Amino acid sequence: MFSSLVLLDFLAMKDVSGYLQGRVDESSSDEAMADLWRSARDLYSKKLWHQLTDVLDQLVASKEVAGKDGKLVELYENVISDFETK
Repeated sequence: MFSSLVLLDFLAMKDVSGYLQGRVDESSSDEAMADLWRSARDLYSKKLWHQLTDVLDQLVASKEVAGKDGKLVELYENVISDFETK
């Protein structure tokens, strides 16, 4: 039987790869942005945190993320908060 703490941890798990894939799909009309999101997805799956940080810096500086309300917060909540302490 699962303890309630283990169950809460399971429910709180994020689908970071799914979020990043969604951004790849959403950016399909802009190949440069799709490439950045694709790189972020691949680096996340390989746990290459330093390289991922470099790609995230580029994404944060882009008009796609910085220029839209709530996109920075969304990026933080769905990606950065998952690996910020690694």
